[in-house]
Amino acid sequence: EQYCPIDLPPFPSARAAVLLALRPEHAFAERLSAAWLHGAVEDPPALGQFALPTGVGARPRRNSRLALRQVAISPGELQLLGGCPVTSAVRTLVDLLLDDALGDAESLSAASALGARAGLSPAAARSALRRRRPLPNRALAERRLALLGA
Repeated sequence: EQYCPIDLPPFPSARAAVLLALRPEHAFAERLSAAWLHGAVEDPPALGQFALPTGVGARPRRNSRLALRQVAISPGELQLLGGCPVTSAVRTLVDLLLDDALGDAESLSAASALGARAGLSPAAARSALRRRRPLPNRALAERRLALLGA
């Protein structure tokens, strides 16, 4: 819903401007939106994917432009890209592997591209996954990591 010249290279700042226009207060880009901002996927997801840290007094919601949920996150798992708060590359990679709304092909493609761009090995992703406390879809993420060769 924004104008961008067709010959403008896809700099993180241009991508961030799109996400900043959608971003609810206190939210950060995550999952496929974060992967797009990191340059790992070519097209943004149909719905902007954002999250709020647990404890922030807002309700998760979904509308025609965005999906918003609350997640446990540490400050070290967040960074700014182009002025937009976003999950770090390693957090994004793990989130992509855990996301059961994604098929294996989409999850593995985005995770592999992100790992290559950020210099993250499947072993680094496995280590990051193991550091997280118990969470849903861990078995799914472990299976997907095995497919990546970790």
